[in-house]
Amino acid sequence: MTSSNQAIYREPRTVVLVKTDTGFGFNVRGQVNEGGQLKSIGGRLYGPLQHVSAVLQGGAAEKVGVRPGDRIIEVNSNRVEGATHSQVVNLIRQGGDSISLKILSVPPGEATRLDPDDDQFYDYTDRAPLNIKIPSYSHSADGSFVQFHVHHNDELVALRRYSEFVALGAQIQRLFPDLPIPPLPGKWLFKMNAAQLQKRRVGLEAWLNELLAVRVVHNAEPVEKFLQKDGGTKQSFQRYVVLPDGSHYPVT
Repeated sequence: MTSSNQAIYREPRTVVLVKTDTGFGFNVRGQVNEGGQLKSIGGRLYGPLQHVSAVLQGGAAEKVGVRPGDRIIEVNSNRVEGATHSQVVNLIRQGGDSISLKILSVPPGEATRLDPDDDQFYDYTDRAPLNIKIPSYSHSADGSFVQFHVHHNDELVALRRYSEFVALGAQIQRLFPDLPIPPLPGKWLFKMNAAQLQKRRVGLEAWLNELLAVRVVHNAEPVEKFLQKDGGTKQSFQRYVVLPDGSHYPVT
């Protein structure tokens, strides 16, 4: 190890991150409860500190020298010793397009000793929109339910009922509890007419695109399964396409 590498373990340093199209390019991990015991880091006592758990290659954080395992002492001049995970996340988000971090690097072995097994902050500003469309829908043969035709990159990948969109939203909320989930089109208790189905189709397409625009979300397992080619159901359907004037044309 060179002397310059050893130097980063001696003193805290301040870095400024400017958000790019991939966000700030780092994830944070740490305790979810406030306070805690002091620990010795680099020969000094600190309260529990959130730490950098991952750094995006070529991202904003990597460019200014942020490394996995770095301890976060301040966010935008706010001391965060003993702070909760959500408190630090909120400070990062409040920074807008630029944040200042005071960090302390620790050797890999030291990082293993210090890292708590707590919740993780994901950089939800890292967005990579998918090409998702729902151009049509199908009625079951008995008319008891409707499935919406989900296309990815202009290829049909799945037929999904409204309840499956609801289930996907719930799964994503459990995986990412601090992620703001866009609202789904409202549930309708009675049989929907063509105009109402058209409104729901448009709403579901917008909802899915907004939700899956966040990179960490569209890489999640529930999304992979939702967009998985499954051939749909083996029941017979009456398929409809939506014409430019909003009318619906049955396709045999």
